[in-house]
Amino acid sequence: KAGAGAWSDTDANADRAFMITNGKGVYNAEKLMLRLRLFNPVLDQSQEAYSGDSPVFGSWHYGQSFTANETGYMPKVELYLWEYGTGSSHELNVSLHTTDGSGYPTGVPLVSRTFLRGELPSSADWFEVVFPDPPYLSSGTKYAVVLKCPDCPNSSNCIKWKYKFAATDSYSGGQMVKDTGSGWTDYDSGSEYYDQTFRTYYNDNDGRWIDEEND
Repeated sequence: KAGAGAWSDTDANADRAFMITNGKGVYNAEKLMLRLRLFNPVLDQSQEAYSGDSPVFGSWHYGQSFTANETGYMPKVELYLWEYGTGSSHELNVSLHTTDGSGYPTGVPLVSRTFLRGELPSSADWFEVVFPDPPYLSSGTKYAVVLKCPDCPNSSNCIKWKYKFAATDSYSGGQMVKDTGSGWTDYDSGSEYYDQTFRTYYNDNDGRWIDEEND
């Protein structure tokens, strides 16, 4: 297919036949594949089962801690959630934190994103949160994803985030945590375990394009 920014077949007998053009020149398939690998995040941690949902609203904040298996950048996280009710100010904040000895979120977020009403699923579904400046995580270290919706008025107009309750631990690398205004707590008791739904991803680079002038 010809044209700027389009594929073209330059040599049917060559190993690197396909090339792509932009305003600065021509890239062969070998270089293009290098760029594609930069944007190929790999699943690191996950907990996908669910049996209930957490209402995120006002001062009711929910989170999930997890232990990174890989050292590298975390370009995105996926959460099973949706907008619930008819509130006009569902502004969801998703942030990533380090944790204390109890696995509770601490300090200033390593990274955060905010989403307005209409950007979120209207029924339960996996929602992708991409971090343009991905944080760098260390293998074996525990972190926490935190959801807040301060403008959501109540549990009838909120963001709902699916979680799993079971007699056996669905995810041993972390736990569901909650803060209703008095500090973080958890529900795990040794016979009851709670974990939110999540998927974390990693890259061994920061996910940015390599410089065109220095390939």
